[in-house]
Amino acid sequence: MTLLSSQIEMMKRTAQLTFTDTCTIHTLTTNTSSSLGEETKTFTDTANVPCGFVETSTTKNFRGEVVSFDCDAIVRLSLTRDIDLSDEITCRNSRYKISGINQGRTVNIVKLKRVVLNG
Repeated sequence: MTLLSSQIEMMKRTAQLTFTDTCTIHTLTTNTSSSLGEETKTFTDTANVPCGFVETSTTKNFRGEVVSFDCDAIVRLSLTRDIDLSDEITCRNSRYKISGINQGRTVNIVKLKRVVLNG
């Protein structure tokens, strides 16, 4: 193992130590539409997944400009955790759709949009 790869492994382990939250990952298993166009999704849940979670503001004042964000929250997950854009995540009693996944050197950085449930 080279020095660089051992340093990256150490960085991965350190990043995972900062996962102070847990989330539930809802993996899409079926997606069907009725004759009326109503969509039915079925998910398989994986609970208690270690993660690093932070809610973001949808807008932020940055040097006099209002900057809008394309996500409501960000979650960091281990690189070994499979995640897909069709999945959903529940963390801190809120459910989110995945709006983007960036693979970092030590973690996956997942952008989330809050799911608003009717009723």
